[in-house]
Amino acid sequence: MTLRRQQLETVRRVIDARCSALADELHEDAARTREETFGALAGPVTDLADEAAADLLADISGAELSRDLAELRAFEAARKRLAEGAYGLCADCGVEIAFERLSVQPAALRCIDCQRRHERTFAHSGEPKL
Repeated sequence: MTLRRQQLETVRRVIDARCSALADELHEDAARTREETFGALAGPVTDLADEAAADLLADISGAELSRDLAELRAFEAARKRLAEGAYGLCADCGVEIAFERLSVQPAALRCIDCQRRHERTFAHSGEPKL
C-alpha cells in the first residue's frame, strides 16, 4: 500500500505547520532565556533555596529548548524524506509505515514493529523506571 497523493499532502501540511510552530517556539524561548538572568529568576535577596529554584527554572528552560530542537530536527528530516520520495519507508526494514502511524507521528522513522524493537534495544537500563 503506497501512500496516496492526498495522504502525502495531508502529512506535508502537518509537517510544515509543526516545523513553523516549533521554529516560532524556539525563537521565543531563546529570547526569553536571554532576558531571564539568574538574578531575575532568583530575586534580589538570594538564599540557597532561591538559588536552587533559579537553577531549576534555568534547567527546565534549557530542557524545553533541547526537546523542541530535537523535535524540529525530526520534522525537518521527515520533510527531507518527503522531498526525496523516501517518506513513509521504515529506516530499519524498508517496509511501508502505515498511514495511521504517520497520521499520529508524522516524523516517524520506523514502522511500529521496528520502533518497538529499537526501544527495547536502546532502553536505558541503568535508569530507574516508574
